[in-house]
Amino acid sequence: MQRKPGPCTRAALQLAALVVLTALPLTAACDSTGGSAQFLGRNARDSIVIGVKSDQPGTGWQTDGYKYSGFDIKVADALTKDLHIGKTFSNVPSEDRVAALTQSDANHVDLVIATFSITKERMKRIWFAGPYAETQQGFLVRRDGPAVKSLGDLRGKPVCAWNGTVSAEALQNRAQGLGTYEAPTAAQCVDDLRSGRAAAFSTDQLILHGFAARYSELEVVPDVVIGSANYYGVGMAKKDPNGRSNLRDCRRIRDALKRYVGTSAWDLDLKTELPLVEQAPDWKTRYRPSPADIDRLSCTDDVEG
Repeated sequence: MQRKPGPCTRAALQLAALVVLTALPLTAACDSTGGSAQFLGRNARDSIVIGVKSDQPGTGWQTDGYKYSGFDIKVADALTKDLHIGKTFSNVPSEDRVAALTQSDANHVDLVIATFSITKERMKRIWFAGPYAETQQGFLVRRDGPAVKSLGDLRGKPVCAWNGTVSAEALQNRAQGLGTYEAPTAAQCVDDLRSGRAAAFSTDQLILHGFAARYSELEVVPDVVIGSANYYGVGMAKKDPNGRSNLRDCRRIRDALKRYVGTSAWDLDLKTELPLVEQAPDWKTRYRPSPADIDRLSCTDDVEG
C-alpha cells in the first residue's frame, strides 16, 4: 500500500519544483562567458574566429597546414579559456588586419591577435584590448656580418621592413640615411638577410627573437632600437555584424588580459615560445605591460597621457 505524502512533504516537493522552474530561464539566458548570450555578435556557445599570423616563428607560426604555435597563440588560448568560449584560427596578413575586422565578407574575423601594435590611427577604426606585451623596434643581422653597434653602422646599407606594419613607417620617419626598402612579408625580409641581399631586417624585437631562434646564423642586435615601445593588443570591430557595440566585450577581454599578464603563466608562455628573450636579465619587466598600461590603452578611441 502506497502512503500519501503529508502536508509537509507536499510543500517541500512544491518548493523544489518552483526552484527548478525559476532556474530554467536563467540557464537559457545566461552562459559561462559572464551572463550574456552573445559575444562579439555570436551565440556565446559558438566558436569565434581569431585572425593570427602564420609566418612568424615564435609569435604566430603554422605548420602542416593546420597546427599553430607561438606567443600570440598562447595569448588566444589563455583568453578563450578564461572567457569560456571556443575558437578557430584564420591566417591574416599584416596589411589586412584592420580590414579583416571591419569588413563583412568571407575573410571577416572576430578578433585579431597577431603582433598587432596599438596606434592612434587604428584606434579610430577598431577597439583594442591590451597590451599583452610590449617591445621596441630593433634589428636582425647575420652573425658573420659586420658588427652593428649603432644606427650609424647601417647608414647607406639595405635594411628590409615589410609593408603594412608600423616598423616600415618608423624606419622611414626616424632612421633616415638607411637604405630602407619594403618587402611583402617578414619571410621575404629574412630570406633577403640570409642571402646577403639585405644588411639587416628591422621590426619589433619580439618578432626578431622568433626568427633568430629558428635561424641560428641570425642574431638580434641587443642595444640598437628605434623610437618608443610598441604595444601589442587584441583587435576587434567597434560593432558586431548586428550593429551592437562591442565595447562591453572589449572590457571583458581587457579584464581577462589583466588576469593573465600578471601571472607566471605569462612568463612561461613567453619564454617557451620565444626562448631567446631570457638573454636579457630584465626580460620579464622589459616585455610585460603594466596594469596601468592595459587600463590606459584598452577600449578607448585615443591614448590618454
